[in-house]
Amino acid sequence: MADQIKEVVIVGAGPTGLTLALLLAKRAVKVHVLEALEQVDQRPRGVAYGTPAVRVLRRAGVLDEIRAQTFDVRNMSWRDVNGQYLAGLEGLAENQNPDRFCLFPVHKLSNLLMEHVRNQPLISVHFSHKVVGANQDATGAWVEVEANRKTTTFRGDYVIGCDGAASGVRRAIYGDEYPGFTWQKQLIATNVRYNVDQFNWSDLQWIVDPEHWGVVCRLEDGGIWRIAYGEELGYSNEELRERLAKKFKEFLPGRPNPEDYEVLRFSPFVMHQRCVEKMRQGKILLCGDAAHLCNPMGGLGLTGGLSDIGSLVDCFYGLIDGKTDDSILYKWDEVRRKIYNEYISPLSTKNLERLFKDPCEVKANDPFFKLMDQATKDPNIAKDLQMVLSPSTFAHVVLRTGDLKRMRDFYTAFLGGRVAHANDILCFITYDEEHHRVALIEVPGTAPKVNTSCGLEHVAYTYPTLVDVLLAYRQRLKLGIRPFWCVNHGPTTSIYYKDPDGNMIETQVDNFDTVEAADEFMKGPLFEENPIGTDFDPEDLITKINNGTSQVAQQTPNLTSISPPQSTSPNLMTFNPSAVEESIAVDAQSAPNVECPGSWLSLCSEPGVAWVRQRTGGADFGSTAATLTPAWNRRWKFGGLANRSGSEEPTAEIAWKYTAAYFDHCVEAVFGVVYRPEFEARLHAHFQNGAPSSTDDVAWYALRNTVYAAGCRQILLKDDITSYADAQAEASRYFENALSVHTDLIYGPSGLEAIRALVAMTFYAESAANEGFEYMMCANAVRLAQAKGLHRQPSRSLNLPENEVLHLNWLFWAIFCLEKQIAFRSGRPSAIDDDNVSCELPNHAPPGSTIDVPFFRHAVSIGKVVTQLAHRLCSVTALRQSPLAFIEAANDIGQQIEVWRQSLGQDFQTPGKAINVKSLRPNMKALHVIYLQFMYYSAIQSAYAIFLFPWVASILGIEKSPTFQEEAAIKSLQVADAARNIILIAKAMDLDAALPQWASFYFPMAGLTNLFVFLLSCPTLPSAQADVVLLDVAAGQFSHMAYLTSSEKGSRFTREICQLARNTVEKSRRKLRGGVLSPQVTNTGDCRPEETVLPRPEPFDADHFDMEGWNVYSTVLIDGMLTDEALWQFPAE
Repeated sequence: MADQIKEVVIVGAGPTGLTLALLLAKRAVKVHVLEALEQVDQRPRGVAYGTPAVRVLRRAGVLDEIRAQTFDVRNMSWRDVNGQYLAGLEGLAENQNPDRFCLFPVHKLSNLLMEHVRNQPLISVHFSHKVVGANQDATGAWVEVEANRKTTTFRGDYVIGCDGAASGVRRAIYGDEYPGFTWQKQLIATNVRYNVDQFNWSDLQWIVDPEHWGVVCRLEDGGIWRIAYGEELGYSNEELRERLAKKFKEFLPGRPNPEDYEVLRFSPFVMHQRCVEKMRQGKILLCGDAAHLCNPMGGLGLTGGLSDIGSLVDCFYGLIDGKTDDSILYKWDEVRRKIYNEYISPLSTKNLERLFKDPCEVKANDPFFKLMDQATKDPNIAKDLQMVLSPSTFAHVVLRTGDLKRMRDFYTAFLGGRVAHANDILCFITYDEEHHRVALIEVPGTAPKVNTSCGLEHVAYTYPTLVDVLLAYRQRLKLGIRPFWCVNHGPTTSIYYKDPDGNMIETQVDNFDTVEAADEFMKGPLFEENPIGTDFDPEDLITKINNGTSQVAQQTPNLTSISPPQSTSPNLMTFNPSAVEESIAVDAQSAPNVECPGSWLSLCSEPGVAWVRQRTGGADFGSTAATLTPAWNRRWKFGGLANRSGSEEPTAEIAWKYTAAYFDHCVEAVFGVVYRPEFEARLHAHFQNGAPSSTDDVAWYALRNTVYAAGCRQILLKDDITSYADAQAEASRYFENALSVHTDLIYGPSGLEAIRALVAMTFYAESAANEGFEYMMCANAVRLAQAKGLHRQPSRSLNLPENEVLHLNWLFWAIFCLEKQIAFRSGRPSAIDDDNVSCELPNHAPPGSTIDVPFFRHAVSIGKVVTQLAHRLCSVTALRQSPLAFIEAANDIGQQIEVWRQSLGQDFQTPGKAINVKSLRPNMKALHVIYLQFMYYSAIQSAYAIFLFPWVASILGIEKSPTFQEEAAIKSLQVADAARNIILIAKAMDLDAALPQWASFYFPMAGLTNLFVFLLSCPTLPSAQADVVLLDVAAGQFSHMAYLTSSEKGSRFTREICQLARNTVEKSRRKLRGGVLSPQVTNTGDCRPEETVLPRPEPFDADHFDMEGWNVYSTVLIDGMLTDEALWQFPAE
């Protein structure tokens, strides 16, 4: 590991670059510093350094010299243009905190750093070296520079761009792209000799005025001041110099004339708020103004830049010491950009905008001014304002260990967490929105924990209720994790554990509702006499809670003090990772949650199965239904996601073959997720560069391998030579390459290409994996896209090129279509809130795109309709509506579906007939027409299926409503007709093994099951015999697919329900002939839907089922822990 950093190239001889050079040289790293200017920049720029920057300067060994050359700021204030005091702070110099902020001009700091750099033999500084290019390979990075009319190359293990706002390194990576905006005002920075002290102004003050805003800051006690003020854009430097005297006359104290002051330095600056998409691109990194810009109000630009360096040095030191690998730099990039976006940019913006406002309004209404006003009256508040900014939250704990795997298994089980990132020596574990809550570092030779040494005592985790603490206790027991101490401390009720290394962990619940109440107790006599607390037996407490004999809140301990045990019996600290897998593994025949009662999978729920048994006279439909869930939830089998070795990628010839197959034949190409001209250009460059297999650019790696996988699958599954299993295996090799960087796509630095990769992977999973897999994959893509703001229309102020906005918009709507279809099919909630989307839907595609605009817009429209369907008919709130309200909602959704159907025009074609491919547009395929047909009839089924499913109506308690029964008689016929059309569409479809699963399985299965339910409801209709034959046709389709794919997916289920339907119809017809039943038709002619009068359904007893009962997977248990009873009671051991 120590050999990883021997030589580094730093571009930029400003404070960030020179500070970084000094800190790296201290660890024997050879450093080349390249600067485009002839000398250190002497222009007047920033002067203020906050606490984080001060700490970095101390580490660099220059802080004491800075303190000796400057002064401690005594006071600061805000004033109006007449010098009237608005707010401020006094007595700042009385705070001698070693990390207190300081003022020191940037050019002086650079000069001071240069003096130190010259004394470092490992650092070489090259002035007049302008970067004109940068590149990298697996072994390092390099820059090309122009110097003395020659081009020279400097190479190192890393290249770090610290070369300011006009960074040549950044331009080499991103071109002119620098996301953000430019202020429509500029700042004129001057150094001026003027006797400001005669007016009793502060060391530092800001002028608040809509026109004459600025800052007046002491640089030296000898009368040198930094005076910076605002001007509109558009003036030349000469014009700005001419206006200077007038500006000074407007806002400086004493209204001076030019002869009253001396301008020593003059420098106009344009102000920006910008941040790059990534501060790390492989071996090339960006820091300071090269990576992010903000206006200078508050010194956040300088502070942020030096903080970049401080944290980057820590990462490099970790690499040098062998404590981490360079993946830590991705985390550095993520954290630094987060600090900019969430703190530096918003705060600096507020600081600047405050100066533009009317001073009277600011003084009266600005919360910050009100706080400073309170500080003048309360010394404690004034002291707090000078303190280091408190963090917003506690982020994580880092533990050193000698057995990484054992500790990883323990903490993922103990916290119910997941691994966010891992390698051979590091593991990050989280259980919420934070990237990681526990980090583990394996260091060889780590000694066992010594209980008598100083250090961390324990880490505590809070639960919302005592019941939660005890339920988690019971769950951990089943995993072999036992507590060693259970105690009521008074303020908390706590259960203590130890991890495999002996670190203590507390799980607790607050016994008091407020902090004030807990503080009051701790000040009282009970806590004074017994600050430890009283031990308790968790099993005894569980028994009392179950019996209703225990109050579970605000229990204070008895006065008898019981100290915690000093040793732990070995049998209490057993942890068996295999027990974790046994305990939490869902049975192979289980499947993910399906929440919509209108889903066809509702038939396989417990009440659905009970209804079928009732209608078929006790047939064993339960075992038949059980065969469908594993078919619908085939597990995707792949290696560990952390495996970066991957499979070999195809040769150039095969890669281009797979690429062509993807764009020309894959049905998802119509959504334009992968932009063909751009992808092919990059693939060409990829092979021109020798086809490196490096995964440094994880998005490109994942995207091209997903395209390979999809194209490979298309080609191999359509030939007559390769078996289905072999074709899937070959395609899966490339897909698993993409999966190997899945975690990096989500949690590492990312851009639009990462989103494209995730969406492309979801489309592939939809075709080749399973329903549960695609749902989670798509959820990741949605969250990442929304985190990037793709759901919002880009602001015009960003001045993005029209073509770039077009690509952004199409990408979001592709995600929208995919996610809405998956949510609709799975019956789960959508992850996209339609009311929170402002992204515009384009009406034309980018040049060379594979998008078919009309089809794409049709898909978006139906996506919006099915969102309404899920919300108004399938949500928990919707299912609590009155029968009348429910019927009105169903009718309205049905009308929306019909309006959409009419909008399709000739794209719909005739259902059940072969698709007329000659009438299709160039980017449209037959499957796209079939998709529109399936979505129409499936939407009808979903909107009205509740009227067909008697067990659902019974559970909702609306089956006896006359109004509901009348509507059910009509809408059941519409569902049956839709089901028949779906089966006919599937029959007319060209079957092959490459079909996506929505075409090969989901929609055909929905048609078959809904027609099956209709048949069992009305077995004596004249249409029953024809419907039984139609079920046989559908079953034949599934058998055909089983033959093509060497799989039994759904085929057994379809054959068995066809037989059940046939038996039920024949049995009913025999009873009809025997006079037991009466015909269910109004005439003896051909039966058409409008002529059929359905009987009222036979009563179905659903009293012992609840609203969750139709969920086919609601009975899936985790080792018996989560039964309905266990949610409220703790079962006895």
